[in-house]
Parts: sequence; C-alpha cells; structure tokens
Amino acid sequence: AQRSEIYVPNTRIGAVLNSDFLIIVFPAGKSSHIKLGIAAAPKKPIYVFDPNNETGNFTKTGTFYIFKNVTKFDGDIASFIQLILDNEL
Repeated sequence: AQRSEIYVPNTRIGAVLNSDFLIIVFPAGKSSHIKLGIAAAPKKPIYVFDPNNETGNFTKTGTFYIFKNVTKFDGDIASFIQLILDNEL
C-alpha cells in the first residue's frame, strides 16, 4: 500500500490522513464516522468489522459505508484480521 504524502502532525485527523488504511470495529462511537469520512476522501482502504449490521442503520451511522473503498465484514474477528493482512501486506 502507498503511504499518503499528507502530513498533519499531532492530531487525530493527521493520524487518519497519514495512515495506509483505516479499521473501524463496531460498536463504534460517532467520531468513528468522522474518521471514516476523512479516510474516504483520499480513497484509503477502510475495513469495517460490523457483526450486527449497524452500518445498515443510516439514522445512527451514515452513507459512507457504501463507498467502493469500504470493505464491510460481518464474520468472525479472526477472519476479519486475515482479510486485512491478505489485502495490506
């Protein structure tokens, strides 16, 4: 995976922008949706572990979860980790 050329030091936004990909594990707080939006703009790979299909409830989440760079996963956590390893290493 390519690293972003953007550098914003010492901020949560900077941490997202300077990452190679983003992982969100549900249940997640409201700030996770903001971080997802920040990662979605530069089309970073985003992996969402959502065993209870919380992303399907748009009144609690958002529509970011339908973007092409978002991979939603509802299986077991070990398989989710393997999916990320397979795609990012």
